[in-house]
Amino acid sequence: MEQIQPLTLKTLEAFPLPKYLDSLPVSIIEQFIQSHSLVRGYIKQLPAYQKWNETIIETLNWQITNLNEISSILKTYNGTGTLIKEKMAKLNSLYSEFINLETYQYQLLSSNFNQEFLKNKFHKVIVENDQESKKLVKEFKGSSSDDFENSFNNLIKDFRSSRKTYHLRKEKLNRWNEERVSGFI
Repeated sequence: MEQIQPLTLKTLEAFPLPKYLDSLPVSIIEQFIQSHSLVRGYIKQLPAYQKWNETIIETLNWQITNLNEISSILKTYNGTGTLIKEKMAKLNSLYSEFINLETYQYQLLSSNFNQEFLKNKFHKVIVENDQESKKLVKEFKGSSSDDFENSFNNLIKDFRSSRKTYHLRKEKLNRWNEERVSGFI
């Protein structure tokens, strides 16, 4: 919208006065000049004034419409702002809960999977593997089998497999203790 200019005599185009006023007696013209309501009425009936008045009304209506739109947008933004604040509070709550759970998980993992704990657990597996090999030999000694050759071949096969696993694990544990371990333990 263009800026509304103040009303002046030049923009009103009030002069020259209409011809019919020249035919009036001077006393009536003086009354006309002294009566503010008559002068105001004359100005209000001028086309320039009416156009200026319409421009003001249009501008005011346009501004009122804009203000109403801005007001409704602000109400919407206030609601959205409140919703954002609620979501941020929930997000902060979830984040702090996540941090707590992450700390708790780390504590659990560090107690179950620290290096000494894993080494001890791996050592127990090696001892169990050694016991399994010895158990195979005891079972063979204690068995009275008719098919000695087949039983002996099974013992050798199982014993070799068990000892191979035992020695591989033992070597990995030794390397681990020397901090030379690589690959899956």
